[in-house]
Amino acid sequence: MKISSFIRLRSAGVVVLMAGTGIACKPAVKAPAPAKVRTAVVPVTVEVRPDGLAYLPGAAAPFTGEAITAFAGAPWLVHLKEPYTAGQRDGDKLELFKDGTTKTLRRYEKGLPKYAASFHKNGQKKFELNLNARDKGEGPYKRWYPDGAVESTCGLDAEERWHGEMKEWTPAGELKTHHIFQNGVLRKVVFETPETTVARKAAGLELQPAPAETTPAAGAVPAADP
Repeated sequence: MKISSFIRLRSAGVVVLMAGTGIACKPAVKAPAPAKVRTAVVPVTVEVRPDGLAYLPGAAAPFTGEAITAFAGAPWLVHLKEPYTAGQRDGDKLELFKDGTTKTLRRYEKGLPKYAASFHKNGQKKFELNLNARDKGEGPYKRWYPDGAVESTCGLDAEERWHGEMKEWTPAGELKTHHIFQNGVLRKVVFETPETTVARKAAGLELQPAPAETTPAAGAVPAADP
């Protein structure tokens, strides 16, 4: 049997030429994928009036719904969500990462602040604290590393200052700091590693022991009231 066809290889690919026909078969070229259409987020902006309630611009009744803000450089992505009921914050105010997961959260109930938290990009909680009526952190404070290991614990006074025992751990779970605070003032260093000591002093956080209590000398006469 006489073979009249032949195959020629080229650097750009395999081209099969069929003798006697002049027809060349080449790989099909894929059409480009259609461009993804992005729809801009419709923002919902509110204004807080002298009565302390939020309203839509020009509205007569206090706002009930969700205020929405988009990312400045990506108007098709939601950045902030803030729920209101009858003009008061009511629910979880959320700040989002660009992938739509939660970055920060502040919880309100009928206008009263209750709780706040922040999150790592992997979804693990970063820190949490309770909020007082002035929207400041007060009470226990806890912080975590991205893998879920505890990073630090402490307390906060009504002005959101460190108060009480503060402990910090390395990612491996080893204690590196044990301090005692009083309304934001470092009163006692129970333990700290050399590295922590250097970092503390570099940050200007100096130990300020509480003043020693004095007792009146025996037989002393109290000073008269002015």
